[in-house]
Amino acid sequence: MFSQRIKHLRLKQELTQKDLSDYLNVTPKTISFYELGQRMPPADVLIKLSHKFSVTVDYLLGLTDNPNNQTNTLINDFSKEELKLFNMYHKLPENEAKHKIAMRIEIAYEDMLEKEKSKLNMREIS
Repeated sequence: MFSQRIKHLRLKQELTQKDLSDYLNVTPKTISFYELGQRMPPADVLIKLSHKFSVTVDYLLGLTDNPNNQTNTLINDFSKEELKLFNMYHKLPENEAKHKIAMRIEIAYEDMLEKEKSKLNMREIS
């Protein structure tokens, strides 16, 4: 899977094996080995390839058919405070405290929805 994807991505960007080898600081023969499935690149080269082609390493390795990591896109939408809270929550052990926090968030969210619904009803009455 990797060999097919790297060749497809290289050709899609109209790069030669030499172009890609220069970018990765390897020989063109190494690129040929990758594309023929005779060798696998080390982790640092996989990361460079993922950056060069704007795809995830998981995509390059055939672990997903989604070339872009949608989770990262979602994470980029969070504020620093939201990420901080998420990380703190995530580090909590699965116990009563974590359950209470989740319930409080659900209650706050339901309250917000009720308030929005009340505002809409008030506008309809006016």
